[in-house]
Formats: sequence, structure tokens, C-alpha cells
Amino acid sequence: MKKLIIITLSLILAVLVFTSCSSVTGGQSENNDVELYKEAIYTYYNAILETDVEALLDSMDPAGPIYPDDAAIQELQNTSGYSYTGEVIIEELSVFEENDTRALMDVTLFSRIDYANDGNFFEKTSYLTIELSFVDDLWRIYNVNN
Repeated sequence: MKKLIIITLSLILAVLVFTSCSSVTGGQSENNDVELYKEAIYTYYNAILETDVEALLDSMDPAGPIYPDDAAIQELQNTSGYSYTGEVIIEELSVFEENDTRALMDVTLFSRIDYANDGNFFEKTSYLTIELSFVDDLWRIYNVNN
């Protein structure tokens, strides 16, 4: 059973990390800030690593196309509490479109994750386009594309 949970979590993590911290706030005049964007991205990916469903959902815009449906949320909750050893590092972030409620950026993301918690780390550099939206005074992940 534990092996099935590990495999399920690995698959969910792989999908979320490769296809797709703290409070991220800003006022209307100050919310366009690369550090706030990075913090939103780290919050999202750290929630995935920690399988913290509440933090993951809070880091995402519910109107976004990658926000999970009820069945996926239930599956995530069933695997909640199991965390991965690893890290995600934003190597480069280049904003190419932004306003007070939306920001699009190209992100080079390095991840190093031990999916089986056996000391063998999987390393990958991903080149993503991430769209953030400013909802309820927080920058949230709206969409992630390869």
C-alpha cells in the first residue's frame, strides 16, 4: 500500500511540477514586483513538494485552467501528508507582460527531488511560461506551460 501511495504521489508531483513559502501580497500600486512573483511560484512548488493540499489550492487561482476539479482535490487530500525531499530553484525569471492583475513570465526552474526518499535525486531543468493572476490581494498561479 505504501508503495502505491509513493507511486501515486510521484505521478501527481511529476504532472504538477513538470507540466504546469509564504504569503504573497502587494497593494494595487506595488503588486508588480519580480520578488512577489518568485514568492508565488515558490509557494506553489513547495506546496507540491510537501503535499500540502491547502497551501497548493491557496497558491492557485480557482479560475485558472490548471486548478484541480473536485475529484483531483479528493485524490490529493488522500495523499496529503507525505512529503518529498528536494528543492525547486528559480534560475531565471523574465517578465514579458504585466499589469495590476496579471503577469506572464518565462521561468527557468531547476528541480532536484527524491521521489522515493531513498537518496536518489531526480534533477531536471524546466523552461516554463507561468501566468500569475492577482486575486484577493495575492499573486496566484493561473497557468503553467512548457
